[in-house]
Amino acid sequence: MANNLRVLRGARGWSQEDAASALGTTRNQYGKLENGTRRLSDKWIERAAEAYGIDAGEIVRGKPIVVPIAGYVGAGAEMILFAEGQGNLGEVAGPDGTSDRTIAVEIKGESLGPFFNGWLVLFDDVRSPVTDDLIGRLCVVGLMDGRVLVKRLMKSRGPSSLFHLYGQFGDPILDIAVKWAAPVKTVMPR
Repeated sequence: MANNLRVLRGARGWSQEDAASALGTTRNQYGKLENGTRRLSDKWIERAAEAYGIDAGEIVRGKPIVVPIAGYVGAGAEMILFAEGQGNLGEVAGPDGTSDRTIAVEIKGESLGPFFNGWLVLFDDVRSPVTDDLIGRLCVVGLMDGRVLVKRLMKSRGPSSLFHLYGQFGDPILDIAVKWAAPVKTVMPR
């Protein structure tokens, strides 16, 4: 329940001071409620529900974060400019660990295997420039030519600014500049 308070506070962009004021308590007291060192009694649940304008049950069980499906991501060699204004393709309830920054994209292509065509990839930790801890990981990558792909990211043997991109099937994309990369948080059916 304490984590639910943190999620609710974060979704509103409130500081702990803001939340404490809304609940009629001190920042120190609110901090104890939010980090779980003070029990979230029925009194505090009711106060939090009123402050956040939600049902008390949502404080207890939490409310799933809704993740927007922002567009498509390529998992093949076909040249598709996924970065160009795709619009909103709906939304999906995010799994555990989802934040308010998480977005989903739908996989188009079969380099991860035909089974994953049409599935969703969720990510939220976009890095530009690419950081070394992403090497060897499955990432959503944005290329300089506008393509957005889901690939395993590897260092090139050439200049340090270039990378190799691998899928389960198909030819790798070698020695290519990557504008940004984000580790895949999860892959799930649409």
